Amino acid sequence: SNYVDNLGFASTVPRTAGAAVRFDKISQGGFSRGYTVGQFRGIEITGTSAIITVADSRFVQPGAASGSAIYIDGVIEAQLHNITIAGERTAQPYAGVHVVKASGMQLENVGAVYCGIGLALVPSPGSTIEHIFASRNAWDSNARQGLLIQAVPGTTVRRAVFTGDWTATNTRDGILTTGAGAIQDISFIGHRSLNNGGHGALFASGTDIGIVGGTFSGNST
Repeated sequence: SNYVDNLGFASTVPRTAGAAVRFDKISQGGFSRGYTVGQFRGIEITGTSAIITVADSRFVQPGAASGSAIYIDGVIEAQLHNITIAGERTAQPYAGVHVVKASGMQLENVGAVYCGIGLALVPSPGSTIEHIFASRNAWDSNARQGLLIQAVPGTTVRRAVFTGDWTATNTRDGILTTGAGAIQDISFIGHRSLNNGGHGALFASGTDIGIVGGTFSGNST
């Protein structure tokens, strides 16, 4: 087990590579009550780690262009709770939370602003992202989408439930699904997508996508 608690990592010069904390092939670990400032990636989870928790923490100014506050490439059950992510308005990172491979995730009370994309579910070649349970998250004021699900051929995103989430005031779409890969069994319950520069939700690809309740209003298209 590996846990980091009540510790901060700050850089006066924005980092262009690396991560403040990396969990690689770890069984049970976590980062709590901490913060990072100016790091290319705040937290990086790789190598089929299992049961990793990131909670009660804040991430400020992740790396511009291709960085992220939390990057996940191989995990069995990641839990993200009570997290605030704030990018730089004029130099936004790729995403607040960037997932390329995962089998089991819980996201609760995670908020990202000025982050390019709030939550990016974009599997790497040959990979699968599955079993996602998200509730009461807010992806707001990002330069692209609030939530992006993008699957190229040979990749899969499936079995995800978003309950009571918020995507608003993003420059493009609140929600976008796209790509010729497999996007399957995605549900939105009580979602609110407001005042986005593009669509409130654009499902350009995918099957078995459901919306129950919610509000989609004030979007440009």
